[in-house]
Amino acid sequence: VARRGAMTARELLERGTRRITTELADHPELRSRIMQTMGSVQASLGQYGPARSVLDDVLRVRERELGPDHPLVGETLSALGEVARD
Repeated sequence: VARRGAMTARELLERGTRRITTELADHPELRSRIMQTMGSVQASLGQYGPARSVLDDVLRVRERELGPDHPLVGETLSALGEVARD
């Protein structure tokens, strides 16, 4: 980072999101857990579009891997509701 100058939190989140998506492609449950956090952080920074995109992806993965009635699916639906409200 020092070589390229200071990075903003948004830039760091974008890079992290890209890396997690590719590097953890074979671990959908772990990827969805980390991406849930990333989406929540993006929402707290007022980045509602990117947050919704990330959380939509998390929802698809969790519904496919865990089933629609799993509590983690509910967690993601709740986060998406907060993004929509905000």
